[in-house]
Amino acid sequence: MANYLIRSCDENYEYVVDDSIEPGLTANTYSIVFTGESSQSCFNVVSGTTDPITEGINSLTGYSNCLECLQQNDFSIFAVDCINPEISGPLSSQYFNELPFGNFYKFCFSESELTECSCLEMVEILPVSTPPFFGTFTGPFTECGCNEQPISAGTEYNVCVIDCSGNTVSITPPHPTWTNQQGRAVVLLDAIVLGGMNGLNS
Repeated sequence: MANYLIRSCDENYEYVVDDSIEPGLTANTYSIVFTGESSQSCFNVVSGTTDPITEGINSLTGYSNCLECLQQNDFSIFAVDCINPEISGPLSSQYFNELPFGNFYKFCFSESELTECSCLEMVEILPVSTPPFFGTFTGPFTECGCNEQPISAGTEYNVCVIDCSGNTVSITPPHPTWTNQQGRAVVLLDAIVLGGMNGLNS
């Protein structure tokens, strides 16, 4: 019998458990029901440890990864608007194609003729099922605001210029940007905006 450090897939909780329950800790990810006060959730086995046990295991089921564990158990993910934390609530894990923690997602819904969007941070696993919502859900984004990074096209074009001291330096000039049919900005890296940063209007 050995003790193991386990960490929740949202990285909010850690416990030390033993593997005395059959068949033992043989996978990397588990849905665990505890004997104590801790809520059921999905956990990764981090390492063996000699630290004392902090929680007991009542039952467990092994999975190949955290997302599979969340979706097979129909768990929800608690989301908080990264600009207005008063806007928050659970989302079904079924909407995700990757483990969502550490990223941001844009949720938009329409009421009458008004469309509202929120940029949500995925915060915590909730061991409950959440019904589907009506709206659009896009992401992941790497920063609050859920701004899509522009797509680039072509090979980066740099310019060599002589500075005031007579040294030759390489600079990255401003590149033109256009919008594709999907509304995404596309930066043309192998072209230069004429007239500087403001183009021909400067």
